[in-house]
Amino acid sequence: MSDTTLTLCISGTDCWPDHALISRPAEEINTYNQRSGYIPSRLHELISTAPGVRDLSYAIPGCGSPYKAYRTILKLDYWALYVDPMQGGPADPEAGLAPASSLDPVTGYSVNMLAAHAMALIVGTRVQVLDDQVELRDLPPEDNPRGKRVAQAIGLKSVDEQPRPIAGSLRLHWREDDLASLEEPPQRWEQVNLVGHSRGGVIAIAITNLIALYLPHIKVNIIALDPVPGTGDWPENMCTLPGDVLNNYLGIYAADEVSMGFNAVVPRVLESQRGGPSSPALRYWDPLTDDDQPSDTTLTDRFQLIFSRGRHATIPGSRMGDGGDYSAKKDSDTVGAVGDLVCFLCQQRLRQWGVHGDWHPADSATIKLLKQRIDSNSQSFYNMRDFAYTTAGSFGWLGFSKARGISSTAGSNPLNWSYLEVYLPMNATREQGFSGNISRTANPHASWKALTTLPDSDFGSL
Repeated sequence: MSDTTLTLCISGTDCWPDHALISRPAEEINTYNQRSGYIPSRLHELISTAPGVRDLSYAIPGCGSPYKAYRTILKLDYWALYVDPMQGGPADPEAGLAPASSLDPVTGYSVNMLAAHAMALIVGTRVQVLDDQVELRDLPPEDNPRGKRVAQAIGLKSVDEQPRPIAGSLRLHWREDDLASLEEPPQRWEQVNLVGHSRGGVIAIAITNLIALYLPHIKVNIIALDPVPGTGDWPENMCTLPGDVLNNYLGIYAADEVSMGFNAVVPRVLESQRGGPSSPALRYWDPLTDDDQPSDTTLTDRFQLIFSRGRHATIPGSRMGDGGDYSAKKDSDTVGAVGDLVCFLCQQRLRQWGVHGDWHPADSATIKLLKQRIDSNSQSFYNMRDFAYTTAGSFGWLGFSKARGISSTAGSNPLNWSYLEVYLPMNATREQGFSGNISRTANPHASWKALTTLPDSDFGSL
């Protein structure tokens, strides 16, 4: 399967494709476990350097500073209507670089642009991103029969060829000349694995929606490491997954992250669409609100929700005792055990999805030691809730204090928030360090499981 499977490893905001690897600053490297590193970067390294296996992995930069640095070399052209201020006249389409925004680290403006870049990598050639006002007929004419044949061979659909039930995705187009330049026969992917941390996990959701539009034959597997869209409203394509291409979703969420603006998305799934483009009848399955089973009952097995002790940076491998910036005084084997365990879980899942990498499976003794470090130090993790990247984001008047905000549809309105504690198993009580009035008003069928309660075999142990 590996020759038809591609893996994309996507960094979080202000995190680089080689984040915490050897070419990065020493303090950045020392923030993370030696074994796990920064997990998206580490997994790309393990796949792309595996002996005897050709490169079937790409690393994608995060929003913010990395996006700004990579913006000029992303594999996309952005078309918008332009009116010459001196000449006036009708607007003409003009191609430029991916747009920039000084607020990108806060707003995640570049999520869609990086998702478009990922689609260019999947197809294998540069993509044209069309502003909503630009029509295909506005672009330079094309007539390359081989480009048309390549599009058909790789299963590439045309822009606006099918309805867009999930709003927010960019309109993409591939030039026939660019498609014609691909090798013969062109690479046709059947499966794409997406591993992303923070907004990297949100980018993975956005990529999945683009795949459903332009390459709907591809099946998608997602590993989302504490996916956080950020402040403001969350566009639908960043918090809703198209069920027709979704194969597996594994979400791993930090239970001790209480910062304002760091609510995590637990995506709902668009299961079916009936009717025409103008009046589709849509059915969603929302694991946070729905009491009924999804139409596809296998989805409850393929849609897995895991919670872990630690903060937003702990999940992808940080060793810092407060989940913050590097300090030798804050170095903690206890906190680092989370990232190592998550890394083993990710490796094993990718291996099950047919990915060849330079994997180093854990033995049972190592897995048990990591689990013990986490479970026997609940107070250390609970103390992490005294720190925040911004300000505390939970509300005592809603029944919770220092609790983890989550949602499947929105981020800006506190009345629409849920809290992770509501969905935890009955044994995840105050004795384990979870705070607040644990009123279990929800019973999601995609039941949450603690990282440390997963069987050792899930981490690759025999």
